[in-house]
Amino acid sequence: MSQNQLGVFGVCLLAGVLHKNRVLKGLNLFKNQMDVEGARAIRDLLKANNTLEFLDIGHNRIRHKGLEALADGIKTGEASKLKTLAVRMNFINDIGFHNFFHAIIFSESNSIRDLYINENNLS
Repeated sequence: MSQNQLGVFGVCLLAGVLHKNRVLKGLNLFKNQMDVEGARAIRDLLKANNTLEFLDIGHNRIRHKGLEALADGIKTGEASKLKTLAVRMNFINDIGFHNFFHAIIFSESNSIRDLYINENNLS
């Protein structure tokens, strides 16, 4: 689904449809003009879906609030199996990654093995 100009509305629709999915293991939403509202829809998807292992939301308009929403979805998703997360080429700053690392990466229940964060607003 990468580079399809889904926008926030399209990402929200897609995420809503995938709530009941029990087969799809990977979702590539790279470069779809998604922002914090799209990230919140993905948060809700991650809470409901326990089959996704790969998620790429790189090259969108995600900032630290969007990353916080994703962290919430990963943390509160009862059986999250997410192993690969790509948030590269967004606008996430040091504070966003600091909070994400403490909430998810450094937690005992972390399942993420691969994290792509290059080309963000890191100092």
